[in-house]
Parts: sequence; structure tokens; C-alpha cells
Amino acid sequence: MRTVKLIVILLAVMTVCFSGNALAKDIEKGTVSVGAASNLGIFNYTSDTSGNSDNYTKYKFSGEIGYFVLNNFEIGTKLTYKAKHNGGDKKTSKSIAPYLGYHFSVNKNSNIYTLIGFGVGKYEDDYGDRDCSYSSSLLFGEVGYEYFLTDNVTVGPALYGEHKTLDYDEEQWDNKDLDEISGQIKLKIYF
Repeated sequence: MRTVKLIVILLAVMTVCFSGNALAKDIEKGTVSVGAASNLGIFNYTSDTSGNSDNYTKYKFSGEIGYFVLNNFEIGTKLTYKAKHNGGDKKTSKSIAPYLGYHFSVNKNSNIYTLIGFGVGKYEDDYGDRDCSYSSSLLFGEVGYEYFLTDNVTVGPALYGEHKTLDYDEEQWDNKDLDEISGQIKLKIYF
């Protein structure tokens, strides 16, 4: 009985969400998009071995430009800057990543979208007296919700995931993989 109730509730929610499809907000072929996203986090973690606590601040800014080659289907490029500060230590990452995206119409005021892309970048560590710089390659995915404030301005939350491989120049080190999942707030304008 409980399963039947959950199915009925799910179907009711889906009907309400997708009933506006006749008035859906399609993004037309030939549209250009310009967007920006950001997140800020203040973290505290405890080392497994030493038991010491450590605080750091991490933030990310990204900009993107896209072009709709078909209705709701976008190709574009994302530029990203990330930084992590921990006392005197600073790590930064800059990247450029082409992407493909699709926007699913929910109703006349909102869409759900997904992006997938790959790119290259530069990763830098500043450990006070020792500076290191590495090239990197990355694969990313993003899923988000966009609410139309006007006919061509959207805002909404997004979930961003990235897998990055650092390419070390020194022979004694193996390449290092970094994974990230973060939430962000995104603003986008369509022309």
C-alpha cells in the first residue's frame, strides 16, 4: 500500500511539473547565452592520522558562453578559476573547457539543464617557500535548474562534478587525480 501511495504522489508531482509543457520555455536555435556561477565554502576537517583540525576557505568563479545549434541544444565554453586558502598555503586552478548542453523545458518559467565537457588547465600550489605548477586535464558534468526572471535572464542552483588529472613534470611523482562535487548559484542571460 505504501508503494502505491508513493507512485501516486510521484505521478501527481510529475503531472504538475510537466503539465506546463504546452507553454514550455524552449530556447530557440541561434540564441547566444552568457553565464556566470560562483560558490564559497569554509571547511573544517580533521586529519585521520594526527587528529589535528584544519580550516580552509575554498571558492570558485566561472564564466561561460554558449550558442544554441538546435532548440534547447547548446555548445559552449566554460572558463573557471578556483582557489583554496589554508593559512599561508594557497592552491589555484584555472581551466578552459568546451561543453555540450541540453535544456529540458519544465514549464513557461523554468528549465532543467545538463552540461558535459572536457578541458585543460593549470594547477598551482604555493607552499610558502616552495611553488609548484602543473598542467591538468579535466572532465566535468553539471545539472541545474534555471528560473526565468525575465524572458532572457535566469537564475538557479546547480550541482557541479569534476574529475581532474594533474600531469607532474617530475619523473619521481605519478600523476594525481582530484575529484570535486560542489553546489553553485548560476546567473545566465540569453540573447
